[in-house]
Amino acid sequence: MKKRFRRITSALLSAALMFGCVGFSASAEQSNLSPDEQYIALMEVIDWGEFDNHVDKVNASQIPDYLLNQMTTEQLVNAVLHYPYLIDMLAYNTYEGGFQAVLEDFNGLQELVKREGAAKLLSKHMETAPVILNTRSVNNDVLYDSIMQSMFLDVMLAQPEFVNQLSEQEFEEILAAVDEKIELQGTLPETYSGSTGLFYKAMGEQIDTYTVNKIIKTPGGKDVTVREWTSSDKDWSAQEIAANGSYYHSRYPNAVFLQNSTKRYNCHSYAWYSQTHNNNNYWIPNAVPYMTDGACRQIVSPSTGVRVYYDDGSYDKLEDHSAYVVRVSSGVVTVVSKWGNMVLAEHTMADCPYYNGRTLRYYKY
Repeated sequence: MKKRFRRITSALLSAALMFGCVGFSASAEQSNLSPDEQYIALMEVIDWGEFDNHVDKVNASQIPDYLLNQMTTEQLVNAVLHYPYLIDMLAYNTYEGGFQAVLEDFNGLQELVKREGAAKLLSKHMETAPVILNTRSVNNDVLYDSIMQSMFLDVMLAQPEFVNQLSEQEFEEILAAVDEKIELQGTLPETYSGSTGLFYKAMGEQIDTYTVNKIIKTPGGKDVTVREWTSSDKDWSAQEIAANGSYYHSRYPNAVFLQNSTKRYNCHSYAWYSQTHNNNNYWIPNAVPYMTDGACRQIVSPSTGVRVYYDDGSYDKLEDHSAYVVRVSSGVVTVVSKWGNMVLAEHTMADCPYYNGRTLRYYKY
């Protein structure tokens, strides 16, 4: 994997030098750009549409060692916040699962969790990140970046890898900053809705504000506990939908997005319960009851109507995913899947946040 990345990087550096996009050089000292700026500029010249699977995208997004080794912790924080596939962190059934998936995939985040003072610098970014009160005063790109960067910071700082670095006083300062942000965002519900209080939701692993649990049945008659969405629950605002939609479109340009982001249902609910997404209000935390209900059988290859299970191999299933096969043509498997509490997408089996070499299993009723 690393060998392939070095070939891609070499080609991009050559192209950048040839066309004068950026004055890349072998070391930060010989460039007008700092190491983090060089990494960001390198990412900006990549056409993600040329990649047909997530493994190669992640591979091409690693920070080259010669830049990573030169970065200060402040520069590394900036580089991590501009990692193209940090957006994957929001596509899982839990924020913890999303964070762990990105941590496993990205060398920049692996390095950041080891750096002394990283949490304090992340908290500084959180505390100084603006809440844009006059959205008409900025263009959409600035607004969308502001919304997404705030969400990334909330989720990362809520994880034990960073929270445990903080002193009690530093943690109290974060809580004060979060409360102030929530108060400001509360004055603009048309802009800030689902992301308001995201730090607390990530800390408590409350992906959404479901208040009703109920039991439904699998086709084989097995009980499944689901969380039911109600009219009193808060979904994403139009601006938040536009912001995360913009990020997913740019990182997964070959996918077809069938529905905007919503918290009403998740991947397991779509794949196993109902593909009528406009009427689906159930969040299913675990797909195992369907796979083990006696009416479902595992098969060796996918076909239309089959469920694909992306198995993370863990007991708690924090990083698993389900998809529904809609087409198999010339060996290419096309599925539809719901990406956490984000978008509903039609994509090839390998071009999604969950394809990283893990075991794929196929099930049929």
